[in-house]
Amino acid sequence: MTKIQKDKTGGKTDGLKAPTPWPGANARLLGLGLGLPVAPLDRLANFSAADFERFTLEWASGYLAVKVEDIVEVQQRGGAGDKGRDVIAWLDPNTAPNRRWRLYQCKHYGTALGAGPAAAEIGKVLFYSHRGDYSFPQEYHFVTHKGVTSPFQDLLDQPENLREFVIENWNKYIRAVHYEWFAGDEAGPGDRVGFIPDLAAG
Repeated sequence: MTKIQKDKTGGKTDGLKAPTPWPGANARLLGLGLGLPVAPLDRLANFSAADFERFTLEWASGYLAVKVEDIVEVQQRGGAGDKGRDVIAWLDPNTAPNRRWRLYQCKHYGTALGAGPAAAEIGKVLFYSHRGDYSFPQEYHFVTHKGVTSPFQDLLDQPENLREFVIENWNKYIRAVHYEWFAGDEAGPGDRVGFIPDLAAG
């Protein structure tokens, strides 16, 4: 009985085609083991915020620094005490008296980046730069896999409108979020507590 079953099995397998040369092809097609291919943006969506920041650092170090001759060093600053700086691309060596730099701020949100959250981040850099913790960046870039909202894109396309938006919403998006900066300050209705005069002056 056992021998007959083996013979039948052998007869059925004789006509099968040779396995595909693509390693793991069947598993990929079935979504088993190795899994189905994942679209790049979907893969980025599965990153944690820390992984996304690390990905941006590797992109800046391995690609941007190669393509842009002015970049001499790339640093990751994200985390507690980063003062609004996730990834920095330095344009001068650390011996330069007024070292120029570009900022790449990572925003790994479930939705597109809006003007309000962006203003809060911009406010950080304005505050710390004005206070003298570091110089103003030459360029400020948001890095996000979901893009930005249409209203925020409109502001980005018109820098003067973006500046006015930050000024008009200083208390709402900056003071309210970073209230510890302005502890002890007093203001009347409509006053911008901790506001940076130079910003209004252009």
